[in-house]
Amino acid sequence: MLCFVAAVAEFLYRITEPALAPMHRRIGAEVPIERGRLLDVGCGPGRLDRLLAASCPELEVVGLDESEAMLRQAARGPSLPNLEFRLGTLASSRFREDFDFGVSVMSFHHWEDPEADLEAAHAALRP
Repeated sequence: MLCFVAAVAEFLYRITEPALAPMHRRIGAEVPIERGRLLDVGCGPGRLDRLLAASCPELEVVGLDESEAMLRQAARGPSLPNLEFRLGTLASSRFREDFDFGVSVMSFHHWEDPEADLEAAHAALRP
């Protein structure tokens, strides 16, 4: 059942993704850092991450998603030295003060354990 739900979600995302490009550009323009490390939780196919990595070469961007299908799409784009995609959730990744900034765009409703993931998000960020 989970595979079917993931396949439907991937299909719907592909249909709506072109409409998200303006939103990604706006969010990218409003991210307040240009260097350091940024974590994108629920990065999907990585469009925002590619935009950020390309426009800020001193910013290391890590896209995290629990969907292998989404990460396969993210991997199809051009390779950038400051961009990495990882499979997992915040809670399973066990980041500890690894990031200077974090974003999550339209993914919170997919989080299976929001409380644990929000605690993990807090732990992932540097003070």
